[in-house]
Amino acid sequence: MWFRKKMRKLRTGFLLRWDCIMRDRRGSPMVEEGILIGIGLFGMLIILSLITGVLDWFVNIANEILDQFGTYFSP
Repeated sequence: MWFRKKMRKLRTGFLLRWDCIMRDRRGSPMVEEGILIGIGLFGMLIILSLITGVLDWFVNIANEILDQFGTYFSP
C-alpha cells in the first residue's frame, strides 16, 4: 500500500515537472526539437539496419551462386 502511494507521489511530481517544462515558452521549442531530432535519428537507424540486412542477404546469395558455379566448373 505504501508503495502505491510512493509511486503515485513520484508520478504526480514527474507530471508536474513535465507540465512546467512544456508550458515554459522558452524551453518548449527546444524540447520539441530534441524529441524530433531523436525520432529522426531513430528512424534513420532503422532504415540503415534494413539496408544493411538486405545487402548482407544479397552478398550471401551471391556467394552461394558463386560456390555453385565453382562446383559445376571444377575439374
